[in-house]
Amino acid sequence: MRHITGAHTALVLCDYVELWAKLEEVHLRPLVSDRFVWRWTPDCSYSTSSPYRSFFLSMSSMLGAKLLWKASVPPKVKLFFWLALHGRIWTAERK
Repeated sequence: MRHITGAHTALVLCDYVELWAKLEEVHLRPLVSDRFVWRWTPDCSYSTSSPYRSFFLSMSSMLGAKLLWKASVPPKVKLFFWLALHGRIWTAERK
């Protein structure tokens, strides 16, 4: 514990004890090689495109969004309709 640097606040000490408890159960085997696993792909291997795809995994596209950005109207009109699709236009009714 004397190797901890920085402020010895209660939160820091609690985090240290919690980490210590978790690491007590870890037993390393020196003759076994480490294996890196990327859980965002079916084959568990990392590629540069996999984090990008995993970022958009839970997002859904909004109805009419693609048509809106392809429309030949001024950008300020596109922005207005984009805000309307998301319910973000400031009006007197919005609180």
